[in-house]
Amino acid sequence: MIRKVRIRVYGRVQGVGFRWSVKQVADSIGIYGCVRNEYDGSVSIEAVSSVQNIKLFINTIQTSTNQWARVDSVEVYDDDEIRERSTFAIVH
Repeated sequence: MIRKVRIRVYGRVQGVGFRWSVKQVADSIGIYGCVRNEYDGSVSIEAVSSVQNIKLFINTIQTSTNQWARVDSVEVYDDDEIRERSTFAIVH
């Protein structure tokens, strides 16, 4: 079963390589979608994969191994309108 989610990550997640680390995790797990900085200092993610992969992805992001980043909170919303991609991209 495929799950499509929008994820919003708050904390020290801009200017510290967080998007790049999210892409590495996504590529290693098999997540498709994108990650981008938002004007309010948060990072938003669109992710599409199996239910199990999405759960692993969210758990991994919450405990970011990026030594410069700090994740304070993560919001997750299901959204069936997310378009499916064939890769995971960093959007500028």
